[in-house]
Amino acid sequence: ILELWTAGRERPSAGSTFFLDFISSMIRGLRSHRTHILRTGAVFSRSLSSKGSEGIVECDTCVVGGGLVGVFTALSLSRQSKSNRVTLVEQFEPGHENGSSHGDGRIFRYAYPVKEYIDLAQKARVGWCDLEEKAGEKLLVGEGGLDIGPQHSPRIQAMLKMLSAQQVPHEVLAPGQLEAKFPQFSLRKGEISIYQKDAAVTRATPAIKAAWRTLPENVSVETGVRVESMTGVSEKLQPLELKLSDGRICRAGTIVVAAGAWAMTMLPKIGIHIPLIGTEECVAYFHPKKGAHIPGHTYRDMPIFIPHFDHKIVTELMQKDLSHDSAANWGYYGLPEVELPGVKIAAHHTGVSFTDPDKRPSIVNPHASQNRRDEILNSLEVLISHLFPHLERKPLFTQHCLYTSSADHGFVIDLHPKDSRIAIACGLSGHGFKFGPAIGDLIASLITTQRSTKDSDDTALFSISRFPDPSEEPRLNH
Repeated sequence: ILELWTAGRERPSAGSTFFLDFISSMIRGLRSHRTHILRTGAVFSRSLSSKGSEGIVECDTCVVGGGLVGVFTALSLSRQSKSNRVTLVEQFEPGHENGSSHGDGRIFRYAYPVKEYIDLAQKARVGWCDLEEKAGEKLLVGEGGLDIGPQHSPRIQAMLKMLSAQQVPHEVLAPGQLEAKFPQFSLRKGEISIYQKDAAVTRATPAIKAAWRTLPENVSVETGVRVESMTGVSEKLQPLELKLSDGRICRAGTIVVAAGAWAMTMLPKIGIHIPLIGTEECVAYFHPKKGAHIPGHTYRDMPIFIPHFDHKIVTELMQKDLSHDSAANWGYYGLPEVELPGVKIAAHHTGVSFTDPDKRPSIVNPHASQNRRDEILNSLEVLISHLFPHLERKPLFTQHCLYTSSADHGFVIDLHPKDSRIAIACGLSGHGFKFGPAIGDLIASLITTQRSTKDSDDTALFSISRFPDPSEEPRLNH
């Protein structure tokens, strides 16, 4: 429907943009319904195997949340021992579109100014390749990646320094050189791009569904139920029990909380007070101009890209930041066309904030959500006129996705400070998808070794202990 509607249209009108948003939403709902129907029999039959006495689900480890982190954690735990009984609890269906783990594409890259993230990405690449082999489908696709920005930008220079130190292959492309290699882009004087050939598009929803399909028999799954409460936390002589929304109890030796945005409401109930902020981000899809005689804008021809330019959108969270220069650090990101029509572009960390994902802005405050969407689209129009000479400046349609960010925009992966039987992973801050397999392995290691991430120089960056005062108001520092 989207392709037929946009065929031959150089620039969709405001009315057609609204219509496309509606159709896109309807298609997503149909896909979710279809997925649920296809999965129901398998999920039900496997959930029965984890039952103990009436109304009791017993397991060695219960993983709460079946998105990116949860499903890879379940896979990693199940590989440690075939006798290890793992229960994966997901409140929706596999591959749902209510959180942060869905979509036609996510960015995979090594280009970071921080060593620990490069190391984690290299480990994750091995896991993605393993999943591709087991699932029998290609999940990492594309033509590399670009980081684009002012030549003397501290972030660009820090990235170049770290890539060289870590011996990650890359090349610097100046104006003229970039256009010769990738004519979809256009640089101005004083700007450069860093090309990294191993960057890729991760096919997000297909990857999550592939991970679910490869879950072994010692992983039982519970879908369509929520965890309402946990008991026994910080009481070492008491068993850990989770009350499910259907009235049953899940009794587990250890627990992994990988609930995405729902960690904001779940963690305080078990005594963990981490400064987390949720935002409902807006992403837009732009069609190439009619008659553009250059290589295409699909993942077969065009790399992923991260433009490091100030999007000039000051959110309510940035207004709380005393430095008032956070926006310049976030910039934009984008992907070539994957499955949905159009090049996907977004202004990083510009969504309206929320503290409860069940009361996200598009639901409880649609006016604020629409106003922010308009502000973002204006910023994207400026970026397109600057960097993308062959794209229309008005979007085909827009979508929402959720970010859950920590105060410093680093990951939070650690054991509960007062109960080492519980591991948590949250605050992936809008850049966590690429690391899924490696994060799952790290959490499984925490559970089995009972050692905090703060105990290793390689993982201390992710420790809860970096937030010494949980009552401190969140601030955006990157």
